Amino acid sequence: MNMEKSIVGIDPNNPGHAWACCGLAELCGRIEPESLFRFELDEKDSRFVTNGPLDEALRRLLSDETRVQRVAKKNEKRKKEESGENEDESKDDPILLHIPGLEPLRLDWWLKWSEKGELKPFAPMKLWAGQRDGLEIFNGILRECRSQRNENWLKWKGDNPALGVDPSIAWTTRSTGHSIVPHGNKPGIELLASIGLLWSKLSTSYQDWRGRYMLWTRPLPLPSARLAMVRLLEVEGKRYWHEIEWRGSNKNWKYAREE
Repeated sequence: MNMEKSIVGIDPNNPGHAWACCGLAELCGRIEPESLFRFELDEKDSRFVTNGPLDEALRRLLSDETRVQRVAKKNEKRKKEESGENEDESKDDPILLHIPGLEPLRLDWWLKWSEKGELKPFAPMKLWAGQRDGLEIFNGILRECRSQRNENWLKWKGDNPALGVDPSIAWTTRSTGHSIVPHGNKPGIELLASIGLLWSKLSTSYQDWRGRYMLWTRPLPLPSARLAMVRLLEVEGKRYWHEIEWRGSNKNWKYAREE
């Protein structure tokens, strides 16, 4: 395929940026399986590089035909049917993302199977408070992204409460204090990171209230990139970790540190 490069400047210490690039890779790789992906890591100028159809991926993602749908967990639906309840949905249920021309994406990285075989919220990854509805969150993010579809997705700003994956929303600097912003988000980062976080289900990358990821520097196809990000494939790159902290009733990711 054409080897022309598409380059996106990022902050590798921002886990939201890192996972958003994985979201871009997931979309590009599904559209063009021969796409390759890598990171160029420099102290002052780090970038995500792909020869994949980045513009086409964003065009499809922000299409008016793209939509989100709640998927009721089977065990919860069965329990409510047995109890005679009509409601078979919960605010934590998985979300199905329908993008034109692609197989639907099931977003459920905030859920984990319990020892009893039930799909339950996973505390380190369930970032929003219990009273917030997951479907409403993703509908709001998608709506805000569409309103800014012709600009740099890293800089899009929205008015909805933040999902919590982008520490730049809540922190004034990496080393001193923080400023809680009750409203406002980076919808482009949040939507793409939510797609990229599908990869986190491949391993125990998020445990003990810490997140771990690796940014690889060798060109990799989508299947290998998924494994490299969650440290299941040893390739050239840098490893990072970050903390997950409470902000009131919500949680937020902090900036990452290189290992």
